Amino acid sequence: MEGTVLKDQNGYFTILGNNQVLTRCRSRGALKKKTDVLVGDHVEYEANKGFEGVITKVYKRKNQLYRPSVSNVDELVLVSSICTPNLNRGLLDKMILLAENANMSPVICINKCDLDEVSAKRVCEEYEKAGYPCVYTSTYTQDGLD
Repeated sequence: MEGTVLKDQNGYFTILGNNQVLTRCRSRGALKKKTDVLVGDHVEYEANKGFEGVITKVYKRKNQLYRPSVSNVDELVLVSSICTPNLNRGLLDKMILLAENANMSPVICINKCDLDEVSAKRVCEEYEKAGYPCVYTSTYTQDGLD
């Protein structure tokens, strides 16, 4: 059977199969030596009786991030507050570069815009001018949550 790894919990992987059934699996010993299994991997597995199974093959990844360890990501949403804590532009720019280098589409979300709406809008405008989609949100005022 084939599926996608949704969760890794101490070496137990939750896989959503092509049949839309969740299966809990471990990776086989020889496979463990060849590659790590990451959340997002497309895998082949054998389902035993019940909900346990064994991962037998990991298909080629289209991309990968190392922190957090995930693979096959299409779009990466980078969330940062405008203040409390203050926006770290250097870190945000670094994450944009990492996303682009891995062929992921970065989307920027500036949160807590109710604390400094002018700065949040200005930051979003700057990133949008550079070609990145940007939204600003606030859980306090419910702005941008839709």
